[in-house]
Amino acid sequence: MLKKMEKEQVVYSYVTREDHNYITRQIVISYAFRVTRLILIIFSVSYFIGTLWYIYCRISSERQTSLNSTFYTYYSFNEWQAKGQNVDS
Repeated sequence: MLKKMEKEQVVYSYVTREDHNYITRQIVISYAFRVTRLILIIFSVSYFIGTLWYIYCRISSERQTSLNSTFYTYYSFNEWQAKGQNVDS
């Protein structure tokens, strides 16, 4: 009688450990969607920040060239080149 109860207990405990409604699979899929969404948000935000930075650089560059004040002319590298000095070093 005791052995029969032990067997029933073991079978019952095994049955209760089974995932009948697949909650583990649902949790994994939920986290996979969260991670995918986070990656898409990160790429979108970095793309738009990069686009804004590109627009800012274009506007800034156009303003500097209209003032005839670039890095090359500000430090007189054009005069160095006319004198034959090396600009690279």
